[in-house]
Amino acid sequence: MAGDGWSSIYIHRGLCGISLKQQCISIGVTYSIIAFLSIIGASMMLHNPTGYLPLGKIAVDGSRENISVNQFEDGTQESTMDEIDELTNEALKEIGANGIECKFLSFISFF
Repeated sequence: MAGDGWSSIYIHRGLCGISLKQQCISIGVTYSIIAFLSIIGASMMLHNPTGYLPLGKIAVDGSRENISVNQFEDGTQESTMDEIDELTNEALKEIGANGIECKFLSFISFF
C-alpha cells in the first residue's frame, strides 16, 4: 500500500489547533445550550404573548370618512376599538403559533 501512490491523511487537529474530540464536544454543548435557551424563549412567548406584541404599532386605517363607527350592510356597526381588538387577537394568535413552532423545533434540536 505504501508504494502504490496513495498516501493516508490523518487529521488530528481541529479549528484553532484544538483536538477534534474537544471541538466536537464544544460544538455539541454549544448546540444544546442554544436549543435549551430556545425552549425557554418559546415557553416565555407562549406564557406571556402580550409581551411580544407591539401594541403601539397596531392601528386601523384612518383614511375612511367615519372612523369612529363602521356601518355594515346588515345594519350592524363596528367601532374602531372593535377593529383594534380584532387585530390584537389575530396578532396574539400568530404569536402563539410562532411560539409553538419555535418550541417544537427547539425540542427537535435538543433531542
